[in-house]
Amino acid sequence: MSWGWTVIEESDFAVLYDSPNYWIVEDKTTRNLPVTFTGETKTLKNMTVDFTEDEKGNRIFVRAYFPKGQIEYRLARRAFERLTQDRRREFQRLKRLMSAMEVR
Repeated sequence: MSWGWTVIEESDFAVLYDSPNYWIVEDKTTRNLPVTFTGETKTLKNMTVDFTEDEKGNRIFVRAYFPKGQIEYRLARRAFERLTQDRRREFQRLKRLMSAMEVR
């Protein structure tokens, strides 16, 4: 879904991009859904996060923009790794649930 962004790293569940001004972490499982809300932090380190919504109106992460001038690459890389781990755990949980349902 990149708009001229360069892929730095990609997993089954997430992508870490390099753009001129941002490190961008994107969730591959939600990136094709419409962005319904964009939030911004207003702290010493500002970042922007895009969200979509589920059927109940709960916000679901789509992508985060880490400004290069304020946030080190290692922090964006850590966010990419954490997203990958979280989605992998969720996927494994759903696989176990589906297997359990098939056994019945």
